[in-house]
Amino acid sequence: MITALGHVLLFSGMNAMVAATTFTLAKSLFSLKGGRDLLLASFLLYLAEIFTVELFWSTWNRMRLLPILGTVSLLFLVTILFGRRKAESSISKEFQECLGWITRNRILLFTASVLLGFLVTKVIYNLRYPPLGWDSIGYHLVFPVEWLKRGRIWFYQVVFSDPSPSYYPFMGGLYYFWLLLPFRNAFMADLGQLPFYLALLLATYGFSRRIGLDREISLYGAFLFGLIPNVLKQVEISYVDLIIASYFMSALYFLSLLSREWNFSHLFFVSLASGLLIGTKTHGLLWFALLCPYFLGVAVKHFRRKGETFLLYGATLLGVILLFGGLSYIRNYLLTQNITYPISLQIGPYLAKGIISYADYRYNAHGAFRWEEFYFHNGLGVQLLLLITPGLFLALWMEFWKKKADLERVYWVSLPFLIFLVFLFVNPFPGNERYIYHGLALGCVVALSVFDRLFPKKVVRIFVLVCVLGSAAELAGHWELFFSLLGVGLFVGWGEMYRRGFLSRRLSKWPVVSLCSILGIAALIFLEILYRQNEFNLYPRSQFSNYDTRLAEAWKWVNEHTSLTGSKVAYAGSCLPFPLYGTGLKNDVSYVTVNGIPPNLHLCDGDYRRGARYETWERMLLEGKIDLLIVYDMVYRRNLPPFNPRRVGVEEYPIGVFPLEDEWARNHPERLKPVFQNERVHIYTVQKEGLT
Repeated sequence: MITALGHVLLFSGMNAMVAATTFTLAKSLFSLKGGRDLLLASFLLYLAEIFTVELFWSTWNRMRLLPILGTVSLLFLVTILFGRRKAESSISKEFQECLGWITRNRILLFTASVLLGFLVTKVIYNLRYPPLGWDSIGYHLVFPVEWLKRGRIWFYQVVFSDPSPSYYPFMGGLYYFWLLLPFRNAFMADLGQLPFYLALLLATYGFSRRIGLDREISLYGAFLFGLIPNVLKQVEISYVDLIIASYFMSALYFLSLLSREWNFSHLFFVSLASGLLIGTKTHGLLWFALLCPYFLGVAVKHFRRKGETFLLYGATLLGVILLFGGLSYIRNYLLTQNITYPISLQIGPYLAKGIISYADYRYNAHGAFRWEEFYFHNGLGVQLLLLITPGLFLALWMEFWKKKADLERVYWVSLPFLIFLVFLFVNPFPGNERYIYHGLALGCVVALSVFDRLFPKKVVRIFVLVCVLGSAAELAGHWELFFSLLGVGLFVGWGEMYRRGFLSRRLSKWPVVSLCSILGIAALIFLEILYRQNEFNLYPRSQFSNYDTRLAEAWKWVNEHTSLTGSKVAYAGSCLPFPLYGTGLKNDVSYVTVNGIPPNLHLCDGDYRRGARYETWERMLLEGKIDLLIVYDMVYRRNLPPFNPRRVGVEEYPIGVFPLEDEWARNHPERLKPVFQNERVHIYTVQKEGLT
């Protein structure tokens, strides 16, 4: 209880201080007028402060809790003491206006209630269960743990899988590091995409308002996008796809403000969102490239009136993008002389040499695009079929048949199509729809803008209702569906009471905020206690059991048979290291090289297991003081170098086929004693006699 209380209060205090600091800075330093502008800007500054503090302490090998906590506390005190006071922001007023609109419109209230009912249920589910995503336990959460143990950003090579995540930009990892830091588990980290989901809805709503849609249609656009089943389910997984989409829509929103009013504040936040976009995943470069024509058009539009500011603004743009987006690319260039490693990429005469061509990587690493799956099997809801697709085609037809086209409107109407074409023909991951969430968000806005022009409001509301009901059927199953529907009923009832004035007459703002904060902290304490006590008991019952409960049995065994202060654990066979760290991240987990060469791909000509010798491997086990060896079978071996352009898919081996390390262990029982075995995992203790 005391531990959970300390973790939750620490987490709440750290985030409250950063939020207060950045909100004060946003009000003091930037001339932002609207409540949504200020809220989005504060969120981007919140991320910028976290990342800057972490990067600073990483350079000193001190990226740990106390230095980071001390720094954010100092920044908070300085900002509160010396920050210039300005008029109260319009956030509260704008929120109350939207709330009034929602509760007075039954369709809006129902739509918002469905969104909130299913969202709250998924959040509670996520806080109850351990991570379930493959990428989460393979690298998204693994990188931050390794940085935490070393006190700095450290190059970690993914093995027994696609090795390219090791060379991805690392800003997403820095955010998950922040969430792991106070708890030393994935309790809050696995919910890391939730703030970005909310920011994405806000940016979608804000852009709709910016292009002239009324409040009702703008809310429909944000809510219908948020209810796309594939999108809402991402809240449960510690990936970066909602993060990428939120940065893109934030950059687009501030670009639209910059088009209307050329000033430093708008350009700064365009730069910050763009830098974070390319600094989170490599394909962010493609989406940033789609924003560049808009920025150039805006710059040309304002050049004559604001020519004297262009040098300062250009330096700001490049500096911010380089700081928050360019560091990982600089690191890759210093390591490999190729910012897109391990992919070979040729642009004109320039060749960035890797170990696999771009075309082969697209074919080899990820599934091909299939129209049937895209429309009917990937959880994109009836929104894609009934709203986005017809709406986009109608919008294009209407724009291009005008006698005098508005180029800015033509751009944002065309942008969802451009996003999809880049996804289909250029993006290295053509088979996964989660890479185009920003296109779906913008598609909802464009489609509803057309429907609002062509049809009466009643017809639009019928479309919205059909989409909501169609999505709800896909959003959850079993008991989760029951509690979600219960939540929908509660939110509808609350909205009705608010509309009739019952709540507004009896409750004032600050008591409600205080009560909600206390209840929220109490709920987090209770859930953190349950999480810590049952983390490894619940792995088999989480959705990760879709992979295999036999893996979860092994993780539980490892956690129970390693010391309270931690043991040294080695693994081989599949890229599933995160659960091996155990409760409180107590264990040190590593891959032990079989040839004496570090597994870094760029040091091994693409094959880090070439020239394997038992004697070398045994020596590395002993020198590393390894206590336990976990050998997974090879079912989930993915794209293990050297790459083979003709090998496609994930399940390349049947169950029970193990890597070379298992054969070595079985042939040397005097050194490696078997202690756990099932069809998927073999575990051995390392006998250290003979270590000199």
